[in-house]
Amino acid sequence: MRMSVFGDKLLLRWIESMTSLLIEVLKDEDEYIRYVAVRELWKIGTPEAVRALEEYERNR
Repeated sequence: MRMSVFGDKLLLRWIESMTSLLIEVLKDEDEYIRYVAVRELWKIGTPEAVRALEEYERNR
């Protein structure tokens, strides 16, 4: 089933918002919280998410 253009744009905006939120969560002090954020960012897999994960790994 194909979503409408509005639905596609809404989904894209949601993915962008979640990516931004998860990138911020990478700064959390709790190791498990960061682990979950890393796992979800890999699932999202956008270029922005991958760049954030690469930077996170370099700074660990």
